Amino acid sequence: MKIQAISNTNFRGLYTDKSAQNGGDWKMEYQPYSWEIKEWSTFGTARQLDVDIYSSNLPDNEKIFTPAQIKKESYYPFEQTIVGKESCHDILGTEFYYTNFDNKIMRNRIDHLEAMNREDSLNVLNKKLDKFMMMKEEALKSLESSFKGHKDNIHNIVLKFHTYKDKFNNQLFTSNSNVKNMISAEDDMEKETFAAFEDFKNYTQIKKSQDDVRKSRVDIAQEAEQLKNAREQGKLIDISRRVYVYDPNKPLWEALQNIESAKEKIVALPHKTISVKDILAAIDAKADTKDIAGKAIKYIDNLIKYKM
Repeated sequence: MKIQAISNTNFRGLYTDKSAQNGGDWKMEYQPYSWEIKEWSTFGTARQLDVDIYSSNLPDNEKIFTPAQIKKESYYPFEQTIVGKESCHDILGTEFYYTNFDNKIMRNRIDHLEAMNREDSLNVLNKKLDKFMMMKEEALKSLESSFKGHKDNIHNIVLKFHTYKDKFNNQLFTSNSNVKNMISAEDDMEKETFAAFEDFKNYTQIKKSQDDVRKSRVDIAQEAEQLKNAREQGKLIDISRRVYVYDPNKPLWEALQNIESAKEKIVALPHKTISVKDILAAIDAKADTKDIAGKAIKYIDNLIKYKM
């Protein structure tokens, strides 16, 4: 199903089409989430994965693939030609790859930038989850329509079965065709019932995943608001960006040179937000006041490494 791109050109998302600023020539940029992992626990661009409408989560680097058309050659029944355009876009509608088979043009180059910080990452994710919910609503409407189709089909199959049964009962001699038709109707009923069951199972799964996404969106919005308020009040230590950033822990190290001032602040890690007070409690700063900054850095490095 087609997802429309958002109209706000100032939006800071993962994929950003910069072709307009590049004289119309293709230019695509990608900023990973702060928590995004590419491989071997290294921060960066994750592998692209398809959107799963039944899932409660989106992949970090999601794609929606639109295939090209296949044209069959009438004079060669077994030969076919790919025509038109195939493409991939993210859930917000930004097309980041395409191949035009008519003019043999492919565009797939992506410039990878430094990661977004956690606050921006959360805001982008919530916009994507909003689109995800819209996709789920469309899928539910489609399934609801199919329920009526199953009901009508089952009704028609039952009528056919009774028609064949009545003919069978009213005939003096057994009619093989009526027996076969009754057996065929029973088979059709079984197939239709199983199809209806599968649609109902899918409907239930999507409804449950919607509840999970709603909860995630509330949690994400609350944390993003917490980070925004702390940033505006000068109480945020942001060390969430780890891609192409030299000494990413430096802001925390500098803040901990004044422990009393730092106690009122929170720290944005790539995967979570934690207060300085909780960090100091975890390293037992009261019992051991030596090299608090060094111990805190080691502690948060472990939190990040093991996603604790």
